[in-house]
Amino acid sequence: MKKIIIPIVILIVVVASAFLVLSKRGSSQPTVPTSQTVQAPVDTNTTYTMNDVAQHNSQSDCWTVIDNNVYNITNFIDIHPGGREIIRACGIDASGLFASVRDHGSEAVQTLPTYKIGVLKTN
Repeated sequence: MKKIIIPIVILIVVVASAFLVLSKRGSSQPTVPTSQTVQAPVDTNTTYTMNDVAQHNSQSDCWTVIDNNVYNITNFIDIHPGGREIIRACGIDASGLFASVRDHGSEAVQTLPTYKIGVLKTN
């Protein structure tokens, strides 16, 4: 009986260890927003119109404008400290909305550039 139990215990330990290593490796999204959030490099000087931004107006594809800068905040929705309230900003100029939230302190201001994809074309 002991000859069967020892290999089973070893197998369980190996499988559990592999699972832990693989689950940590696949976790690329931070649990809290930081200014070190990694995204693919983008040309932050690309210009977009409000019509361009308006096309990205859902939880699964969310762009917004704040102070004439365009942000793709799709990946931030699930980690937004204010919960799903951020979805209201999808596809619109949310400058006023952003400014009206008192909790948008220095951490929010520091995190915002991480999601910048361009600037709003004003003409």
